[in-house]
Parts: sequence; C-alpha cells; structure tokens
Amino acid sequence: MGSLLYGHRSTYSTALRLSASAAPHLATRTATDFIESHLDQPLSASAVASAAGLSARTLQVASRSELQTTPTAYIRGRRLERARADLASASYCGAATVTGIATRWGISHLGRFATEYRARFGESPSQTLRGPTPGGCGRFPPTSGG
Repeated sequence: MGSLLYGHRSTYSTALRLSASAAPHLATRTATDFIESHLDQPLSASAVASAAGLSARTLQVASRSELQTTPTAYIRGRRLERARADLASASYCGAATVTGIATRWGISHLGRFATEYRARFGESPSQTLRGPTPGGCGRFPPTSGG
C-alpha cells in the first residue's frame, strides 16, 4: 500500500513526503520533552520510548541519528547539567551538599558521578559547589583557626 501511495503522484504526495520526514523529529522531540520533565524521577529507555509512542529500538536509532547519542547517555548528560546548575547556584555554607543535589537528579552512584562530572566539566562537583571566588561563607567554606 505504501508503494502505491508514494509511487504515484497525487494531491497528497507532498504531504506524505513531508509527514514521513518530520515523523522522526517529532518522535525525538516528544522523547526529549518527556525526559526533561521527568529527569528527577527514575527513567529507562523503554519508558521514554513508550511515552514517545516508539519501540525501544526505534528510539535508539532516532536518538543516535538526531542527538548523536543514546537515550540513556542523553538522560545521564542532562542530569549532569542539571546537577551542575544546582551546584553552581547553591551556597557552600547552606544546606546544599553534592550528595543531596546528585540524589535529587536521580544520580545514585556518586563515584561514577564525580568521575563523569570531572571529565565533562573539568572540575569536581565539590569545586563547583564551593565556587571560584574565595572569601566568606558565601561560596567557600569557612577557614578554621585564627
């Protein structure tokens, strides 16, 4: 049936070609929107695929083609970025901790988190939390002694 529809010109030929080429983009967009709104919750590639109305394999192929990464790596990367934003905006002397922020974004393996974080951003999560400027309790820990 598809070859009949695509093989012969009709008033629907252009619409069919456009909708076929836009479908992967729409599906990937649906998947990334779902990921963004659920980053703080447990996520699996199969759950994302289901939410986007795709099979896991189709999501994998579309992600590699359009995002140049796998769905799982995309989720991990976005969680790292969100954690970095929280670490950078938190006060070291406040209640924020690296563990608390990582856990908030669904990161449970702190050793792997620290390794991937340093590889991606060039500093440790605790360095980001402390901030770049010494002085006072606003961003750096207080010094002990006199």
